[in-house]
Amino acid sequence: MAAAVLTPGSGTYIMADAMMTAAGASLQDVRDAGGQTLPLNYAQGVDGLRSGRVNMLAVNGPANHPTVQDFARQGQFLVLEEDVIDTVVSNLPGSVHATLPAGTYSFLEEDYDTFAVYTSLVISEDVPDDVVYAITKHFWENVDEFRAVGGFARVADIENATVGGDSLPIHPGALRYYREAGVAD
Repeated sequence: MAAAVLTPGSGTYIMADAMMTAAGASLQDVRDAGGQTLPLNYAQGVDGLRSGRVNMLAVNGPANHPTVQDFARQGQFLVLEEDVIDTVVSNLPGSVHATLPAGTYSFLEEDYDTFAVYTSLVISEDVPDDVVYAITKHFWENVDEFRAVGGFARVADIENATVGGDSLPIHPGALRYYREAGVAD
């Protein structure tokens, strides 16, 4: 087996390893069994799938990810059993249950249960609350500028701002803003 998982330490690599581990074979297990984990970018991974050099491509990104669209005619998603998704969500901080609706990709005929990780801004707990409050407020009051970046940024929604907060602590300054905005208790 050859898996394209980007570089060790990248978000895609960490999520791929969490998924594989939850399914019973970590990326290290793949290597120990004689397989390969290749530090290929998405375009290289798709080329590897087409040529047969790669058997699996891990993609971390928004629904309608261009890499998956590029390979849609030949692609398919691994079916993730509910217990695998539960294990990933339990073990990977910031991850949540997610569903890709049928039709998100041309080959996706039914809703697809998976997991997701929301983009997070990480800040030291030593930064004063009023500074973090101001950063958070400025971000959300100007979120359309962030959304204009495209890709994952298009789906930034304050309603999801505290998702994953059970496993990743929310800075008190940000929490103050989220409470004022009505999206946190």
